[in-house]
Amino acid sequence: MDPEKGVVQRSPHLKGWQGVPLKSFLEKRLKLPVFIANDASAAALGEKLFGQGRRAENFVYLTVSTGIGSGIILNGRLLLGASFGAGEIGHTVIFPGGERCGCGQSGCLEAYSSGTAIAQYVRREVRRGRRFKFPLTPTLSPRGRGKGEGGEITAEIVALAAEAGDPLALEVFRQAGYFLGIGLANTINLLNPEMLILGGSVVKSSRFFWASMSQSLKQHAWPSLHRACRVVKTQLGDRVGDLGALALVFSRGFDDILSKR
Repeated sequence: MDPEKGVVQRSPHLKGWQGVPLKSFLEKRLKLPVFIANDASAAALGEKLFGQGRRAENFVYLTVSTGIGSGIILNGRLLLGASFGAGEIGHTVIFPGGERCGCGQSGCLEAYSSGTAIAQYVRREVRRGRRFKFPLTPTLSPRGRGKGEGGEITAEIVALAAEAGDPLALEVFRQAGYFLGIGLANTINLLNPEMLILGGSVVKSSRFFWASMSQSLKQHAWPSLHRACRVVKTQLGDRVGDLGALALVFSRGFDDILSKR
């Protein structure tokens, strides 16, 4: 995202979204001032204004969901970067020449620890003949259960299977947590934050993921920097994105609106 020009530069998850003038389009349609930002960056602002980052000057908010992204607060301010791309932790390479990522590169963290990667891994292993016990629970619709044990496999389904003790599901969550721990260790070693705040559907979906991530993080981070950093889950829950959007207006909008009066 280019928040100054109001343009979506590129999105690996939205096909064809390159150079999209989103800000001007929405302002014409809504007849209101519009501010845009990367969702993880906005969420970091939300944590700074409303969440656990209120008393922290240096922290990283990281979301692990369909993809993996982060927002970085350094010395109390959001780090945007030279071309507004700071925080793309999901596209740091942790396994050179490894799994293909949606961004076109290989070995990205997102290709191992995102919800998309978790579901893809299980689907691939099932095609190779490995057994996966599809969880049959009241929370799943008949359509969601699919044909026998071969229904639509999503990260949510894999999380339910892990809680039920399915070996393949446990394997993929522990593997995803291991690689995320490496990514977080790199973040700690690079930025020396006082706090990492984690959110997103994958983080809250499996206790096995969190345990594996914590062990890997401790193993790979520089000990003194690891000791100085608290790793917590967001307390804003599913509201973190909404509150991030609100925080974006608070941090940028009022000054811009008043300057035009």
